[in-house]
Amino acid sequence: MTDNNELNQKVTSYVGELEVIASGIAPSILESKLKLVYDDLQFEFDFVNNKEINNHNIELKIVEKKLVFILTNFNNSLGTGIVRPLEIGHHNGRRLYISFWVLTPSASEELRVINWTMLKGGSVNNLIETKDE
Repeated sequence: MTDNNELNQKVTSYVGELEVIASGIAPSILESKLKLVYDDLQFEFDFVNNKEINNHNIELKIVEKKLVFILTNFNNSLGTGIVRPLEIGHHNGRRLYISFWVLTPSASEELRVINWTMLKGGSVNNLIETKDE
């Protein structure tokens, strides 16, 4: 039997010193891009296939107050992405990070599944983070 108080407790996850603030798994199809919104910040994943190059590439671009991840040749059925959290900006004085992994079960139909995690770190004012003792 589970105590109701246990069910109401919030679980907080960390990757090292970074706090996980959101994570999810979402499908992405050719016509529908994955968009993430965190307060007033917007992120979008845009997939590009380029047969002229053999490797994958990640380009970041700011378009109309939105950070767009242009992901070229993310066609691997085993997955491609960024596992080590990438600093993408600041929010309320804290560093903001993202990591993601893209699985492509059907490259011909451009069907993808995106596993993503957003994290926050220390203050942008501190170059070196210290722990309170």
